[in-house]
Amino acid sequence: MVERGGEQRVHEGAFSFTPVPVRPRRRGERRSSRTDFTFSPGARFSPPITPRFRSRHASTPFNSASDAFQLRPDVASYYGPSTLVAQITGNAEYELFLAFLAFLWLTSRPGLIPGFFDAYFANAIDAVLFEQKFNASDVRQKGKLGDGSFGQVNLATDVATDRELVVKSARSVQGAAQLQIAEEYMNRRVRRAPLVAQGCAKYLGSFDVVEDAASPCLVWAFEGDVTLEELIVRRDYPECVEEAIYGRERDESDDYAKRTSAVAKSVLRGLLFTLGGLHDIGIVHRDVKPANLVLMGRRFKLVDFGAAADLRVGVNYDPEQSLLDPFYSPPENFIMPERIPAPPPLRPLAATFAPLVWAAFLPDLFDSFSAGLVFLQMCVPQLRGRKVMDPNGSFRSNLEDAGYDLRKWRKKVEPLGWDFSALDVGGGLGWDLACRLVCKRNFLQRGRLGCNTALLHPFFWTP
Repeated sequence: MVERGGEQRVHEGAFSFTPVPVRPRRRGERRSSRTDFTFSPGARFSPPITPRFRSRHASTPFNSASDAFQLRPDVASYYGPSTLVAQITGNAEYELFLAFLAFLWLTSRPGLIPGFFDAYFANAIDAVLFEQKFNASDVRQKGKLGDGSFGQVNLATDVATDRELVVKSARSVQGAAQLQIAEEYMNRRVRRAPLVAQGCAKYLGSFDVVEDAASPCLVWAFEGDVTLEELIVRRDYPECVEEAIYGRERDESDDYAKRTSAVAKSVLRGLLFTLGGLHDIGIVHRDVKPANLVLMGRRFKLVDFGAAADLRVGVNYDPEQSLLDPFYSPPENFIMPERIPAPPPLRPLAATFAPLVWAAFLPDLFDSFSAGLVFLQMCVPQLRGRKVMDPNGSFRSNLEDAGYDLRKWRKKVEPLGWDFSALDVGGGLGWDLACRLVCKRNFLQRGRLGCNTALLHPFFWTP
């Protein structure tokens, strides 16, 4: 409100008016307006009509985001690409979250940082300090300990030191040499991981029978030759295993079910711990079975890494082929879906993407299924023996008909006299663990316990 020339003038938006006082109305005079409006020249009651998509502040069409940024510099400074990155990295919460993701990526299975140390430091140290080279003339081979489709295992003696050895040589069949080379790689990897090596046969080195042989002969220290497969079919089971791992038989006051459950718990705990360590360094065994669990000292150790795959860098892994024992393999038959492409040949690049692939498809669940079948064989008398696990036999057929649901399968076979008493000890915790190990994956590649997760089951923490 501004006074000019004794008048009071009011401005309202685009127009103005001046109140003018009027004289009082006389008797009989017609009513008239008491306020006189005086409009400024060019005043308008409505804003100018602007064409659609045209800026009111410019004569050019408003057709791009850059027009808005030119009109509103504050918007451009907030949403610009470089400024957006700067604001994210300048935010303490965002930086902490990104650091956490980077930490998970570097340390989660199969371990990018441990893999870097293993490949560039531990590998060289192992080759210098622990790798032993044998001469074929110094190794005197004795009797046969076992054989398979691709190799033969013999008992041998080192003439120079007079110590007993285990020697494995490849057969003259297609693919045997490649598997022998892969097994040498896996055993060296295991030897460089001390916690894992405690649960596996002690690998010493190799030698060539002839110069430039297609594959070397592999050598381990001889620590025993009795397998779990041989012990569980004996009539004095579980007493024979009790004496082997405890040094004595347990109290005779315990019934058969409790003693069997205790033995199975001890063996399974050691097996899961070894498999969990292998998975932590990126190795999936793919051939877990009682015949590959050899009694060495007071524990059963895992042997035969010919079918193992190193998923940290892709050694011995082909997405279109699967090395397995069909008697103990899970229903999926592959450690990862077939649609997954082969790992890149450049090992550092393969190791970079390995944590993402492992987290998405959990290849370790392949081994946990086989461990669950071993557990069932130790606890259920009707399942002991290799032939019972035949993929074309009644057990696997009935299990497949039940959708690999042990609860449905048990309802079918228990009326036939099958004994599940060892699994029902302690409120059925052993049975619950078996059901969580021997089952199918779901559509998210989950649904089955991994080896490390299974070790947290209450079955292992109750007497």
